Amino acid sequence: MKIIRNSILFVLLFSLTQCVSLQTINSIKNTPVTPLKFRYYDAESKISYLVTNTDSTIHLRLRSNNELTITKILRTGLTVYLDPSGKKKRDIAIKYPLGEKAVMPMNKQGSMPENQGDRKDIDRRITMTSKDGMYINDEYSEAFSIIQSNPPVFVTLSTEQGTELIYDLTIPISKISKTGKSGLSNLSIGIITGSFDEPDLSDDQNGPPTGTGQPVGMGGRNQQREPQIGTYSELTNPGRVWFKVVLL
Repeated sequence: MKIIRNSILFVLLFSLTQCVSLQTINSIKNTPVTPLKFRYYDAESKISYLVTNTDSTIHLRLRSNNELTITKILRTGLTVYLDPSGKKKRDIAIKYPLGEKAVMPMNKQGSMPENQGDRKDIDRRITMTSKDGMYINDEYSEAFSIIQSNPPVFVTLSTEQGTELIYDLTIPISKISKTGKSGLSNLSIGIITGSFDEPDLSDDQNGPPTGTGQPVGMGGRNQQREPQIGTYSELTNPGRVWFKVVLL
């Protein structure tokens, strides 16, 4: 009975999660003179975003000036999900950068090195980022390069003033909907960054993880060090943004 009760509870919680209403934003018409000001901002992921569209394409633009978010995108990747049903389905996705499996960099004291992710190097880091991506639509998947002549979607990374990362995605509506723009009246978009794996600090030479170090103080008592919020926890958790968009 306990197993059945737990199973029912899980199903109910999952259903409630799927039914939570998403924020609805308005797309603006994409023209050569459209002012690309970022209308929306997600404080948790620290990503600003804007959606524009034409009758045949959707253009998603992202910006972040947060070093931790930039590092996660460039090192561990970014995935954009597009769900015509207005939920959080992950059948249609654009993965770029693909990212890599990465362990959070730590120094011997169990904290991030101070020079990790130098803002001055954003341009160079973009240049070093892989040009390979993946377009997924249900069971179909297609690898692409952002520098190929005719990719299924168009993605670019750039920087403004060397301190902000700009992500531009242009996707043909035909890649999302078989019935064109009329089939996207309930479109939702998800933006998910990658994240770093927690380091294995079982070796004494590497020191304790952030927030759990116990340096010995006066009188031999162990003193807990304060967690470095905004470094360890943010790098080991992906950024997530979901919203519905009304196309023009």
